[in-house]
Order: sequence, then structure tokens, then C-alpha cells
Amino acid sequence: MPLPMLRERLRRRPLWVGVSVWLLGALWFFRDPVFSGFDTITGYRGDARLIIFLHEHWWRVLHGEASWRSPDMFAPARDTLGYSDTFALDIVLYAPLRLVGFDQFVAFQLTLVALTAVGFASLFTLMHRYLGLNLLPTCLLALAGVFANNIFIDTGHPQIYAINIVSLVVLVFTAAWRVSDVRWRLAGSAVGGMLVGLLLWSTYYFGWYTVFLGALFVLILTAVVAVQDGLGVVWRTICSRWAMGAASLGGLTVGLVPFFATYLAVLDDSDFRTYDDVAGLAPRPLDLINVGRHNVMWGWLIEPLLDGDGRLDALNRAVAPTPLLLITSAICTVALIRLVAVRASARSGALSRRDGVARIGAALGVATAIAVVSPIQFEFGGAWAWLHRFVPGASALRLFGRIEIVASMLACLTIACWMSARGDEAHAEDSTPTVDGEEIDHGQRRSLASVVIVLIGLVCLEQLNTATISRQFDRSDQLAMLASVGPPPEQCEIFYVTDAELEDVNISIVSAMLIAHEIDLPTMNGYSGQYPPGWDLGPGSVDYLAKVDAWIAERLPEVGTCSLELSTQTWSE
Repeated sequence: MPLPMLRERLRRRPLWVGVSVWLLGALWFFRDPVFSGFDTITGYRGDARLIIFLHEHWWRVLHGEASWRSPDMFAPARDTLGYSDTFALDIVLYAPLRLVGFDQFVAFQLTLVALTAVGFASLFTLMHRYLGLNLLPTCLLALAGVFANNIFIDTGHPQIYAINIVSLVVLVFTAAWRVSDVRWRLAGSAVGGMLVGLLLWSTYYFGWYTVFLGALFVLILTAVVAVQDGLGVVWRTICSRWAMGAASLGGLTVGLVPFFATYLAVLDDSDFRTYDDVAGLAPRPLDLINVGRHNVMWGWLIEPLLDGDGRLDALNRAVAPTPLLLITSAICTVALIRLVAVRASARSGALSRRDGVARIGAALGVATAIAVVSPIQFEFGGAWAWLHRFVPGASALRLFGRIEIVASMLACLTIACWMSARGDEAHAEDSTPTVDGEEIDHGQRRSLASVVIVLIGLVCLEQLNTATISRQFDRSDQLAMLASVGPPPEQCEIFYVTDAELEDVNISIVSAMLIAHEIDLPTMNGYSGQYPPGWDLGPGSVDYLAKVDAWIAERLPEVGTCSLELSTQTWSE
């Protein structure tokens, strides 16, 4: 088939092109789980199994088998859901998978895969429909945003897949702004606001990042409009769109109801961290190039540079966008700022579509730069100290460097805005394509477009890794462990575990939590971001049993308790 005909057929089937490209990206990104027959599960044995436990908790809530704010851990403490993220939004994907018969481990793994589909579809729609990019750059940038290197190397913490919900939030607000029907505009704004509130409840880090960066973007864009068009235009825009803001706030209020119901219940138990408590986990300047030793494009180069101090293994810090993506986004931001300035001075009529996109892209680029730089900890301190002190909610973030994961997605959108504002990749009707306000001929356009596509292809390539680091536990081992647990003593109402062959305290504790669901019996043990007052029941300490006795004497004096030795699966009263 001739190439022009093939290109035309693909252009007419953007949905199938997008689905095919996402599927290829997902097969590579999740190759260990997929090619193991979903026996290998993504994530660390601590965090990932805790998240599986919480997903299964919501499944039990839907069946009326559990109180929604009190998972079967830290018994008899109540309202312990507020000690960590709730992952409540994931139940929309997780519950149908459990309903059709997948066990909790496969359903969890497929939920992560489905979340990337949500993120890819959101970015694809934003770039192709609303920015007018052709299919090739759309697919490449969506791949780079959803299957980013920093997501891959931190994928041991599956909570980061909430970035895909952030992309969906951006899409919902964009669609609401662009739709002409007032009713749909208000409905979209309300849905967007409610989704932000639910994201704060489900995965607090990424909900907070969404609110902070969204507010920052609006402030930057408002400043650009005020400088170029005057405060009068800003005021008229507010007056014409005030209903959208009201609908968004209304939706946010509704979405925050379960958030406050969950977290106010444990507010008195919360530990408020100082900046000094969390600064040690912040990325350092060299972490801006720390893409991990297995990165396809840069691993061979940075390994001899960064291997001396263990930085390549401190992957909680290695969450900056990849170097080429970061540099390209920065160049596009500078070009967009210049484009906005040039077109503002030359414009005599109404604001064109491309002028509006240029402004949005410039504001996105500046917000991206702030997201990348603000968490960096220098020898003299870091800018995040000010956010930690003055911005509400920032002090609750321990690994605040994860905001750079959002920066990867925003960087891809910034590049897409530059391509759209430039003109030749967009379905624009207002003028001849330009670069920085100067017209370019057809030959120059084709050459520049080719260079840009190659550059975006390299950006997509630098997200790849040659080895997976997400393989931490196998589903078959977990199912065997759960199947080997016999029934507890008849009079036992709450149990705890002991572990004579202890490898890791947190591993044993999470095993107890999974067993609690298996035998439908709450456990005194628990694993979370914080703990009930007076709780210190970690197997392995020399006084562990004494602490258990004290907990029982204080909290469970008339309740039947028993213990399970994990290494032998033996029950004791």
C-alpha cells in the first residue's frame, strides 16, 4: 500500500491507532507481569501488598463485610483508613476485575495497566483533539508522558500511578472550557472539581500536586493576560466564566466530603513533620540527570558519574524528567514566551486560537520548571522549605520530590503546545505557519517538522529501560502462603503474628494483613504511613510479645486473641 494512502487511512482511525500504540507501550512497560502470566506483581512487597490490601478492603466494603473507615488492621483501633492513602478511586477499575473472577493480585496488576490506559487516552485526546497535533507526535508524546522513565524506576511504589488521574483532570477541565453548551460546561466543571477532591482522598500526594500546580498555572496565565491585554480583559473573563468556577468549587466541596470524613477522624493522631524531617529524602542537583543505571539512552553515561555515592540506587530521589525531555521542554517554553511577546506586539485584532495556545503553553512550561526545581535540596537549603511552611497541606508530603513525576507529563504537554502554536502540526485556519512570529516557507516547515519528530522520538526512546526493577514478589508465592493458613482457634476473635524466620518486619506485618482478609479475622498488626497511639507491634523486637501483652491488656482484656507463627503456619491461643 502506498505510504500516502496508509497515512490517510490511519488518520481516519485515530482511536485504533491510539489503542494500538498504548498496547505496545503497556506490553513493554509491564513485560515482567505480562510474560509471567501475571505471576509477577509490580511493586515492593511492603507498599504494593499494603495497596492490594486496601483495594481488597474496598471490595469487602462493597460486599458489606467491612466498615469503610476501619480496615482489618491495628485491631481494635478504629478509623485507621486515614493513616494512609485510601485508593478509593481505583475501585472503579478494581471492582469489575474482581467481579469477573480475577483474584486480588491479578486484579491489582490489571488495575495499574488500566490506569495507564486512562492516562494515555487523556493525553492523546488533549493533544490530538484539542491541540490539533497529528497522530505521530501525539502518540510519541503520550507514550513519553504515561510510560515515563521516572514512573518506571519508582514503580515499586504503585501509588504513583495516580499521575494518570491527574491527566484525566486536565482533560476534563479542558473539555469543559472548550464546550459551547453552558449546561455541559457547568457539568464538566463540577465533575472536574469533584474529581480533584476525590483524588485528594484517594491519593493525597497527587491530589495536592494537582491543586498546587493547577493554581500556579492559573496565576501565571492570568499574569500573562493582565500584562498583555490589561486587567479589564482579566475581569471580563472572570465575569463571563464565573459560573464555571462556582461549579468547580461545588464539585470540589462534594469530593472533599469523604476526604474530611476519613482524615479528620485521625487528625489528633497525626505526626506533623518539620522540613528537616523530610529534607533528607529530597532530590539533589545531580538527581536531575539520575535516570537509573538501566536507562537505554543515558544509563551507560551516568553510571560512572553517579555510582560512587550510591545515588543510582537511591531511586526515591531519581524522579526528575529525563534530560532530553527536560531540555526540549525548556527550549519550547522559551520559544513560547518569545512567541507570545512577538504576536502580542503584532496583533491588531482578536486573540487567535494559536495565540491562546501559546499563552497556555508558556504558562505550562513555567509551571513545569517550578515543579522540577522547587524540590531540589542544595547545600544551603531548598525552595520547598517555603512551600512546606506556608502552603496548606505541603507539610504532609514526605517524598515531595514526586512532584517531578507530574512535571514529566506537563513537559510533554508544553512541547505539544509549542507544536500547536507553531502552526504546521495543527489544524489552524488563521494564518501561515510561523516560528517566533516569522513566516516560513513550505520547505522550511517540512524540514523543521522532521527535526521535531526525530527529537520527540528520541524523547520517547529515553524513557525505555533495559532491565526491570519492579519485580518484588510473585502471585503464586502469595497464594500459597494464604492457602497454607489453617483455620484459627474457635474462640479467637483477633490475632497477631510471630515470625521466627523474620526477614523484614514490614513484610511480616503486611502478610498478617492479607491473612486477615483470607480468614475474615482482624489483626492487631498493621502497616501504614502512621500508627495508632501506643502501637508498636512489629515482630522481631526482643520485647515484641511483651508489647503485645500490654496492647491486649489495655485494649482487649475480654476479647479472645491468638497468634500465628508465619514460618510454620501454626496457631497458638
